[in-house]
Amino acid sequence: MILFLLGCSPADNVSTPAPAPSAVAAPAGWANVAPARVLEAHHGDGRSYLQIEEASYTFWVSVPQLAVAAGDFVQMGKGSLHEKLHSAELARDFERITEIDRAEKADAGAVSEVLVPIEGGVSVADLYARRTEFGGKEVRVRGRVVKASKGIFGKNWYHLRDGSGVEGSNDLTVTTTADANLGDVLVATGPLTLDRDLGFGYFFAVILEDAAVVADGAAGAAAPAASAVHLPEVPAAPALPEAAPAPAVATPKKAGLPSSPLKQVFGIDVGATTQAQLDAWAVSRLLTCTVTASPRRATTHTRCGGDIAPSVLEGRKMQGKVQDLLFSRTDTGPIHAVSATSRYSLPSSAAEDYQSTLARLVEQLGRPSIERPYEAARLEQKLVRFAAEWNFNDLDVAVSLYRTGVDYYTLAESWAVPGVEASVSVREGSIGHGAGPLRPPGWNPHVAE
Repeated sequence: MILFLLGCSPADNVSTPAPAPSAVAAPAGWANVAPARVLEAHHGDGRSYLQIEEASYTFWVSVPQLAVAAGDFVQMGKGSLHEKLHSAELARDFERITEIDRAEKADAGAVSEVLVPIEGGVSVADLYARRTEFGGKEVRVRGRVVKASKGIFGKNWYHLRDGSGVEGSNDLTVTTTADANLGDVLVATGPLTLDRDLGFGYFFAVILEDAAVVADGAAGAAAPAASAVHLPEVPAAPALPEAAPAPAVATPKKAGLPSSPLKQVFGIDVGATTQAQLDAWAVSRLLTCTVTASPRRATTHTRCGGDIAPSVLEGRKMQGKVQDLLFSRTDTGPIHAVSATSRYSLPSSAAEDYQSTLARLVEQLGRPSIERPYEAARLEQKLVRFAAEWNFNDLDVAVSLYRTGVDYYTLAESWAVPGVEASVSVREGSIGHGAGPLRPPGWNPHVAE
């Protein structure tokens, strides 16, 4: 959810911009993950110094002399990241710049191609154009990862593009637990949510949440092929429904919402319990917990695992195995988020526990703000998700039961103070909120590692 885009300065010599390639099918040796647009071009010392915009990155590169100007597109390999590089002929210092030995001007028509929808799927542009038709229905989308934010609220957030649509209708946000990288072509399957408002300016007209994501090496009209991402093969799925679905009941989160009638769950006061109080709570329930600091954000997480007794989830009927309890806080604040997940091999007990938990939350919090109702007839499907959310001005609560092609069901419940995660600062010495190894400031997909 934490998305970054650096500003850029105008070019000195502007040529007529070439049409943006819709998706890059990078040949072997190129490191592009999206069309690499030249924002500025300066030439000296036998080299070209280019400011590049690619996917979510804006950065400077130094390449062998190249006849390009602002508005052109380039393909590049990888090179070394340098700090404070000086160009004598340009009389200019570059704070950070990647020195690359292989680069060439890209012919937009030759190197780009639209990723056609997978069989039974839909394009990104069509999701926007037919959003009311697809809202609440399961859809399948093939797209290239142009932005990735990992480990946010326990999920990975990807932006997929397939070359269709225009600004505002060419980018689909997908949340999943699957791991992928910039440039990967994926097929995402899941229910389409409309008008998702996470607060603090994070609003999504369309979004696939808790999607089943698989790797797909296909481009253009080619048949799907496996890529290097270690994910399962694309499962078969029926064609998209023709009938328009009934819209989900939704009340977008906004100023003026009422306060929550309750902020305590499992004996924890969300927004008030300190780490010391949480530690004492865990000891009293014979829980084994691990406290770790996030490597990128100024947050600390307490995760309780192992053999967790269902009775720990006070007020819940739990027949499945409690798999995970997670508590989050800022480094200097109280617990602001609590989540619990349980796993079930039998769909009957999963459904019973979900309905029991939902009834308990309705009793405590009233009717949900958003709900994807439970349907017993869909329980045996391999891709299924039932969910309900409650949005207050001081609390967000969600419960869901889902299956993503695996041989088990997951029941998840979360309570969180809205806006806290989005406002957490980047940890000192880190460059962002994503998961994975720490990278130095100025890193981009063309830096050799």
